[in-house]
Amino acid sequence: MMHKKLLLILTFLTVSTTYSSDTDKLHNDTINLITTLGSTTAVATAGYLGYQYMTTPIHPIVNVEQLAETILNFPTDFAWGVSTASSQNEEDSLNNSWTNSYLTSKNRSDLSSPGKACASWTQWQDDIDKADYLGLNGYRLSIEWSRVQPTADKFNEAAIAHYVEICKQLQKKGIAPMICLHHYSDPIWFLEQGGFAKEENILKFSNFCQKMYEALRPFVTQWIVISQPAAYALKGYSQGMQPPFIKDSKLAELVMLNMFKAHIQVYDIIHNSYNQTHIGLEPSIGICHQISQMEAYNFYNPLEHVVANFADRLYNKSLLRFFKTGHFRTLTPLMNIAYIPQAPEKFDFFALSYYSPKSFNWITPVTPRAQKSHQSADLARIIDKQGMYDAISQAANLGKPVYVVESGINPVDETQRILLLNSYLSAISQAIAHGYDVRGYYNWTLMDNYEWGMPKDATHFGLYKNRVINAESTLNQKFKKHHPIFNELADLDPDFKNHEYMLKDGGKYYKNIIARQKINHDKRNEKAI
Repeated sequence: MMHKKLLLILTFLTVSTTYSSDTDKLHNDTINLITTLGSTTAVATAGYLGYQYMTTPIHPIVNVEQLAETILNFPTDFAWGVSTASSQNEEDSLNNSWTNSYLTSKNRSDLSSPGKACASWTQWQDDIDKADYLGLNGYRLSIEWSRVQPTADKFNEAAIAHYVEICKQLQKKGIAPMICLHHYSDPIWFLEQGGFAKEENILKFSNFCQKMYEALRPFVTQWIVISQPAAYALKGYSQGMQPPFIKDSKLAELVMLNMFKAHIQVYDIIHNSYNQTHIGLEPSIGICHQISQMEAYNFYNPLEHVVANFADRLYNKSLLRFFKTGHFRTLTPLMNIAYIPQAPEKFDFFALSYYSPKSFNWITPVTPRAQKSHQSADLARIIDKQGMYDAISQAANLGKPVYVVESGINPVDETQRILLLNSYLSAISQAIAHGYDVRGYYNWTLMDNYEWGMPKDATHFGLYKNRVINAESTLNQKFKKHHPIFNELADLDPDFKNHEYMLKDGGKYYKNIIARQKINHDKRNEKAI
């Protein structure tokens, strides 16, 4: 990238000098009109060629076939996993913010339905079997708060027991569950009471977290309190892109700060409980953030650099600064509004989500420049190996171990998913070789699922095909009376338990990567003996 910038700058300097020299000759030596036009043409041509060269996509292509599968080596205790989210996988979630937003949407006929999702509430054992078939030793899942606590004053003990059984079975399979207590979804009652916009509601959230910790602590070591709190606050309260669809930047910063405080409160509850009782497994608690590099689409446009810098400060630095220094600054203007000096000590690992950089053409978000082979099907993201490496570097700067807990692609085809695995796993391997403490990779996601407010059949992030083949099915029979647009039952693929049949080519490639790593570890152990 840098050599292109230097070349373009030199080009403009050269043609500017040429033009200046020609202008002097015009005045001093009365150069004729033809010479002047020729000089002007040369300036325009050089500028155009420089622009064309500069705007040629520069994101790297991984040319080594089967790079991750056959060449890269990872530590023996490296975590190989997938990530899921309850609201995107479980069926019949009647009481959360996303189902409510779907049912009240004017254009819901065009949207992906949360209805039966992947039917993972009833088919959870098949989820575990599919994870085991891949050879995973890690599985990130979230708890659907609205199931566990359907009203402000009531917990559903049967739902809690359901999640206990999932974690117990994962443990029996040798797959370590990583539990996320909040993943973008809220109970309707919580939002009606003000949600995270009110600091007093933090206690309601922490009570739920304590309840789940005490139930799951015999089986769970790793916890994420909130998945991507900065993204949740900005998308839901500033940009109006997701529930509760509010556009108020001041409220967004308050929500973000309250979510940071909620993380700290839950961190203390869990660690204090373990330190006092030593019941269950020793907990390790991570902060979760999706790092996205913010870039100017045209490097020579100063406005785009300003916009990209503002977006980075808004989206990335708000969280990174707080958990590095304890300072929380207003989004506009730059002023400290909170200082919690203990914040840097209130997490045990960095749960990194990484997909792609973001670009701004003037003030409009656009697909970053890249070869077509690197552009995802939805054109929202690209494959950027260097971006993954840089994100790890940023996360590691906070001084804690890093787990890549979410990374995947909505691919044009399965060849592109394989390209992403090669690119990002090679970046992770390189980061480990350079001394960064990266301890795991969790691909998003196990199977095609409900994707937050996206058009029907528009996203295919899964390593497996979705077992549900009529995604528009009913939430349940009772709900159908009020919402007859749904069908009554979810239809499942008759061969959904045939894992090899359901597994896509990219999933098979990921399976082979994991198997190859185990073979490499066994060979190293044999040599050591």
